[in-house]
Amino acid sequence: MLTLDDANMLKLRDALQTPVSGMRNDVLVLTDYLRADEEDQPAIADRLCTITWHYTHFLLELAGFVEREGGLWLLSDPDNEVAAADAVYRIGLHVPLGESDDSWLRTLLLDTPHQELDGFSDALISAGERRRELMAAWVEWARACTVDLDQPHDRCELHAWLAACDEFIGLIDEDWYRVADWYRAQNTERY
Repeated sequence: MLTLDDANMLKLRDALQTPVSGMRNDVLVLTDYLRADEEDQPAIADRLCTITWHYTHFLLELAGFVEREGGLWLLSDPDNEVAAADAVYRIGLHVPLGESDDSWLRTLLLDTPHQELDGFSDALISAGERRRELMAAWVEWARACTVDLDQPHDRCELHAWLAACDEFIGLIDEDWYRVADWYRAQNTERY
């Protein structure tokens, strides 16, 4: 049976996994838009705001995790703890933004009512030149990859980032099923 601390750790891991998954999926959609014969600029702009919102949620959750828990992963396997920490590091390492961008985005999201996408997008758009620079960095990063995203590529930042996201999501999913027997048992009893 999970303790309250275990349940809080599961919530915390989910809080990090959700924005990573959203970011990853939106980046894949963005690359499809950028590789299309005719670019849909409004769709690209919308996707860039969503990617940035997911990324900023990830940054806030990670900062909170480090502050509250010391950044110590408590997974069911010590090797997975190290792998999860490494994957999170690589997710931040391979994005095209720097620490000052991260700080600005965290502040922008914290100042957004309820940290919702709509208000965040409005604040981002209002940022003018700063927003254009960030969006250009995301686009340049995604366009730098010209090979198939399903094929491993050693020297591509986007491929390295996708691999880190996939590793983190996979580790958290795997760990959830290891420790959450009580969850599966409760769900099967309902049906």
